[in-house]
Amino acid sequence: LEGAPSALVFASGMSALTTAWDALLAPGEVLVLVGALYGGTEAAAKRAERWGVVVRRVALDQPAAWPEAFAGARLVHTESITN
Repeated sequence: LEGAPSALVFASGMSALTTAWDALLAPGEVLVLVGALYGGTEAAAKRAERWGVVVRRVALDQPAAWPEAFAGARLVHTESITN
């Protein structure tokens, strides 16, 4: 981050994720969730749906479904489940 004009620091990954989603997604816009996700991410997706964001889910092992799932998406989210 040295030399960067600005930066944001978060106490957790979930706070970073929800801040990004809140900043980038408005009601009616599409969020695509790809593959297996952390339980907290699923909870954040349910919150986004309550606020009017269209949430689509697509499996990593079904690439034929990707074009339809990604069509019109504002944001695509995937993550690796690891600690």
